[in-house]
Amino acid sequence: MAEVMGDFYRYDISADDLRSAALAEESSVREITRDKLTDFAGLKDLLEDAFDQMGLVDRDSNPDRACRIIEDPEKYPRLDFLATTDIFIYGFGSERLLTVQERRILEALSRRVRTMTFFVLADDPYGRALPFDIGRRSLLEIQKTYPQANLRRLICPEIKRAQIKVVLADSLNDEVNYLAGEIRELLFKEKYRRRDIAVGLCETDITTLELDAAFSEYGIASYIDSGRKLTQSSCLRALAQILKLSVDNFSFADAMQYLRCGLTGLNESQIDAFENVCLSSGINNAAGLKRFCEREDRQLSYYEELSDDREIGEGVRKVCAHLREVFAFGAGMRQARTGRAKLDYLSEVLLGNRTAMFNGDTFQARVEAEKQILLQANHEQEALNLVVAWNALVDLSAEAGLVLQDERMSQKHFTQMFMAGLEGLSQSSIPVGIDRVRVGSLAQIVDYPAKVLYIVGADADHFPVSGPGEGFLRDDERAWLSQHSGAGLPHRLDNLAVTQALINYRLESQPESLRISAATKSKDRHSLQLQSWISAENTETVLLESDTKPDARWNVFKYARRGLMFSREKYSHSLWRNAVRAIEKRSGTPQVRDRLTSNFILEPGKFILTDRSYRILQPGSISISALQRYNGCPFQYFVDYGLNLRERDIAEDNPREQGSFVHRLLELALLDLQGRLQAVSPADRNRVMKEWHQQIAEGYLRNYYAQILGEPGFYVYGRPEVSGMIGERLLQHAAATLLLTTAEPSGDAAPFYPHALEWQFPRTDDPDPYVLDVDGQAVVLRGLIDRVDVDAQAQKYRLYDFKRSERSNKKSQVGLVDGTDIQLPIYRKVWQHANPQMQVDASLLLFFKNRAESNKNRLSHLYLAKDEYLRNLTGKIEGQEAKELERDSDFAIAIAKESIRSIRQGNFSATPVQRSDNDGGTPCGYCEYRSLCYYDAPQRPAPPPTISAGELENQKQQRWLKAEQAAD
Repeated sequence: MAEVMGDFYRYDISADDLRSAALAEESSVREITRDKLTDFAGLKDLLEDAFDQMGLVDRDSNPDRACRIIEDPEKYPRLDFLATTDIFIYGFGSERLLTVQERRILEALSRRVRTMTFFVLADDPYGRALPFDIGRRSLLEIQKTYPQANLRRLICPEIKRAQIKVVLADSLNDEVNYLAGEIRELLFKEKYRRRDIAVGLCETDITTLELDAAFSEYGIASYIDSGRKLTQSSCLRALAQILKLSVDNFSFADAMQYLRCGLTGLNESQIDAFENVCLSSGINNAAGLKRFCEREDRQLSYYEELSDDREIGEGVRKVCAHLREVFAFGAGMRQARTGRAKLDYLSEVLLGNRTAMFNGDTFQARVEAEKQILLQANHEQEALNLVVAWNALVDLSAEAGLVLQDERMSQKHFTQMFMAGLEGLSQSSIPVGIDRVRVGSLAQIVDYPAKVLYIVGADADHFPVSGPGEGFLRDDERAWLSQHSGAGLPHRLDNLAVTQALINYRLESQPESLRISAATKSKDRHSLQLQSWISAENTETVLLESDTKPDARWNVFKYARRGLMFSREKYSHSLWRNAVRAIEKRSGTPQVRDRLTSNFILEPGKFILTDRSYRILQPGSISISALQRYNGCPFQYFVDYGLNLRERDIAEDNPREQGSFVHRLLELALLDLQGRLQAVSPADRNRVMKEWHQQIAEGYLRNYYAQILGEPGFYVYGRPEVSGMIGERLLQHAAATLLLTTAEPSGDAAPFYPHALEWQFPRTDDPDPYVLDVDGQAVVLRGLIDRVDVDAQAQKYRLYDFKRSERSNKKSQVGLVDGTDIQLPIYRKVWQHANPQMQVDASLLLFFKNRAESNKNRLSHLYLAKDEYLRNLTGKIEGQEAKELERDSDFAIAIAKESIRSIRQGNFSATPVQRSDNDGGTPCGYCEYRSLCYYDAPQRPAPPPTISAGELENQKQQRWLKAEQAAD
C-alpha cells in the first residue's frame, strides 16, 4: 500500500487524476479497477488532510517540497551558494528511468548551480547491448532535456571477465557445506580477507538458516542480512505477549508464550514447574489463571500435593508473583481510556524505570542483559536486531502519540494498532567497515565490491531472480492509469530482461572470481543463464560426490569424522593411506617396508611388527590403561601408540570428557572434605561428615563447577546449551556419587575416610617405584588411583575406581581373565608396595549413578535410593576376602608381564577379545579402525562369546599356567 501511494507522489498523479481515470468511459476497464482507483483517490485525500491537521510530513513528498524551495530564491536566500556550486549526480538512470519528481528537482537545480555532471552506466548512445538499454534511454532523455550538454565518454581499463566456477550438489546441505569449506580454504591458503568475499542468496527463507549453521560449524565470521522482522526479537515478542495479557480474554497459551520469551528473569525449571502445576489443576483461561496466581485455587494442584520437592513450590510462587505484576500493569493500561494516555502509561511504567517486575530488573535492564548474553555467545547479529528492536519500540512509542492523540480506544484495539506499527520493521543493512564475509540477497550483493562472489541456490526456480509482485495495483491497471494520466507509471514487467542482463554483466565483470552453486544436477532444473555459464569455455564445473576432493573440510574435524562414519570405504582408504605413510616413513630398507606394509594391509589378523626401530617394542614404562587397550585389541594398540594416528583433541562434549569432568568435581569436593577431617579430632569426624552431606544437597558443587570451567579442556561445559542440560546432569551424578560413596555401610565396624585422591604413580620423589621384571628387563608401571579411603587408625584401606557408566560386562572376573580389567588389582599391588603397613579391606569398581532417572513413582526431580545402594555396597565389601584380592593381584601382574612380553615380540594382530552382551555380537562396534582391519568382515573368526562361571575359572587357571611357563 505504501509503495503504491508513493508511486502517486513520484510520478505526480493527483487524486483528481485517479478519479478522472476511474470515470473514463471505456468498456475495456473492469468495474473493480474503477472502484480501486476511486478508493485510492479518497485515501490520498484522507492522508493528505490528516497530515496537514497533525502537522506531519509524508516523506514521499520531500522531493516536491525541495523542488519548491529551490525554485524560490527570493524566499530562501540561504541557497544562494548554489550559484558557485558544482553538482555531480551518479547512481541514477542505470537500473530504472528517472521519475517525474527526480526530473523536476534536477531541472530546478540546473537553473541554479554553476555546473551539473551526470554519470550514467551506458555504452554508445546508439549501441544495442542489452545490459545498457536503460542507461542509453536515460542518456537520450538527458540529452533531450539539456540539448546544450556536452557528452563525454570515460576511458576505463579493460574489463577482465571473472573466473567462473559452477558447483552442482545433490542437496542444499551439501551445497552450503562445500561453500563454507571453500571459503575457509580461501581464508587460510589465499591472500583474501573475509571482507573480500560475498555470498548472494537466490532464495533467502531456508538458505539463510542453512548457511548460518554451516558458517557456525566452520568457524567463519560473517554478516548475514536476512531481512528478519524485528517482531521476531525477544524484546518485541515479550511486548506483544504483555499487551495480549493486558486484554481480559487472553488464553493460557498466551501466558506461557510470554513466560518463555527469555526476558522475564525466570529460569526454565521454575516455568516448567508452574506449567505442570497449572495443567494438573485444569487451568485453561484468563480468569482461572488470575485466581490461581492470587492463591485462591492453589488447593486444586494434585501435583504439588504429591511432590515433596521444595524447589517446585518455590518456583511456582515466584512465577505467580511475577504474573501478578504483569496483570497489574495490564489493569493500569485498561484504566487509560485514550491512545495518548495508554502510550504515556506504557512509556512510563514498562519502558521507563518506574517498575522492576522482571525479577528485580526493569524491562530495559533485561533487554541489556539479553544483549550481553548474545554477544558472549558470539551472536552479534541477533544482539544487533535486539538493540534495533528496542530503539524502534522507543521511537514508535513517541511517534504513535502524534497519530493516536486523544482518540478513545479499547485495550484490544490499541494492542492491534501498536503492534501493526512494528510489524513491517526489519534490520536491513550490510556494514562495509568490519572484516566479515557478507551474505545477503542477490540484489544487495551485486552492488557490493567483493573480490570473490558466491551465488547460492541458482536453480531454475530461483535464478534469475523473479521480478517484484504486482501489489495492490496490477500491471494492467497501472497501464490504464498511465494511459489516462500521461504519467508513465512503471509496472512489474518493465525492463525485466534488461535488469537481469545488467545483473549478469556486473556478476561477470566486477569480482575476480564468480562461483555459482545449485542444489541440483538435473539439466532440466538449470536456467538458460546457468547452462550458458556451464557450457562456456573457461568455466570450471564441479559435481559434488561423496569423495569429491575439493570438499575443503580439511580443517574441520567434526565434518571429517561425520563423513568417515557414514562412508566406510572412504574411511578405510583414508586410514590406510595415513597408516601406510607412517609405516613407510619409519621403515629402514625398502624390503622391510614392503613386507611390513603388505602384512599390515593384507593380513591384519596376523600382523607381526618385525622392524625393531619402533620404540613401542621396547617399553621402559607403560600405563596400565595402555596394557588393557593392548589386551582388548593388539592391532588397535599398535595404530594408537605405534603409528600415533589418533585424532587431535577438540573442544566438544563427549562421554570421555564428561567422565573427566565428574572426576574433577569429586576430587575437589573430597579434597575439601579431607581438609575438614584433618582439622578436627577423630571424635568430631562424624559431625563434619554430616555437615558436609547437608551442604552437598544445597548446591555445594556449583561453586566447584564454575571453578572447573576455568581449567584447560573444560570450558565447553560453560556454554549455556551445555551447562543447562548436560552440566546439570553431571552435577546430579557427582552429588549422588559423593553422598552414596561417603556414607557409612551398615556392616562397617569403624568408618573409613578419604585419604588419597587422584594418586598418581610413580611418584616424582619415590626412591622405590613399583617395577615389573619381565625377562630380566625392568618396566615401570604408570597409573592414577581415583580414591583411597582409610580407617581412623590408618591400618586398613579401600580402593575406588570410578567409571562413567556401567559397562555391558558387569563381572569383573571376565575382564580380569581377558586382561581388559586389570587396573584395580594392580592398583592394590602398587599401593601395598608404597604403604606396606596397611592391609587391604576392599577394592571397589563404582559407577556414577543417579537413580532418580529410573524411578517413575516419584515426581521429585532428585531421588536417591540410599538404602538400596548401601545394601549393595555392603554386599560387595563383605564378599571380598584379602586372600582372594591378593590372588587377583598376582594374576593381574602375571597378565601384565605376558602382555609386555607379547608387545616386545611385535604381536599386534587384529584379534579383539572384548566380549559382547549377546553371543555372536561384534566387539568392534565402537572401534574407529574396524574398517581398517576388516575384523567384522565375512568369514572372519567369531567374536568371543559370553562365558559361564565354571568356564571362566578354567580359562583363568590355563592362562595363569601359561604365564608362569613363559616366565620360566
